[in-house]
Amino acid sequence: MRTRWFPASSVIVPMALLALLALLAGCAGTSVDVTNSAGEPVAGASGPGSVGSATAQDEAPRCPKRLAATGGQGLVCLGQGPAIDVFDIAGVVVVPVWASWCGPCRDELPILARFHESGTNVVGVAAADNSSAAAALAQELSLTFPSVQDPDSSTRATLGWSGLPATFVLRDGVVVGRITGQVTSEDQLRQAVGDARGG
Repeated sequence: MRTRWFPASSVIVPMALLALLALLAGCAGTSVDVTNSAGEPVAGASGPGSVGSATAQDEAPRCPKRLAATGGQGLVCLGQGPAIDVFDIAGVVVVPVWASWCGPCRDELPILARFHESGTNVVGVAAADNSSAAAALAQELSLTFPSVQDPDSSTRATLGWSGLPATFVLRDGVVVGRITGQVTSEDQLRQAVGDARGG
C-alpha cells in the first residue's frame, strides 16, 4: 500500500479559507442579540409575516384605545389597535416580555391571561419574534391581554431584561417590580403587584 504525502501548506490553506468563509457567512446574516433561557441564539423577525402582518393582526388580541401611546411613540400592536408605550400607562401594569420560541414563556402566558382577566392591566411585549408566530401562539393559547411587537428588542434597554421570559411591574411608567424567569402562579403576580401598590 502506498502512502500519499501532502505538503502541510496544501491542507492548511484550504482549511483557513473555509474558516474565513464561515466567519464571513456568519457576519452577513441578520440576527437579534437575544438568547433564550438555554442560552441559544434566537432568529430575528426577518421572516414572512414580520411587523404588521394583516393575518397576525387578526389572530392576536386587540390593543384598546385607552392605552394608545401619546404622540405615536409606542410599539405596534400585535393585534388590531393603536401603538402602545408601556411607560405611558397610568397606574399599575404587568408587562411580560415573551416570544413564541420561548418554552417557559409558553407555559407562563396562560397564567398571565388569567391574572389579566381578574382585573389587572397586562400588556405583553413579543420580543425578538416574527409577528405571525407570536400572533399564532396568542391565538393557540387564547390569550386575552394585548401585546405589542418588539422585533428588534428595543425594550431590552428600556426595561432592562437580558433573557426571556421576564416580567415587569410598572406604576405610572416607572419599573417598580420584576420577576426574572418564568411566572409560575397568579399568587406570584399578586405579590408583585401588591408590592408595587405599597402592600
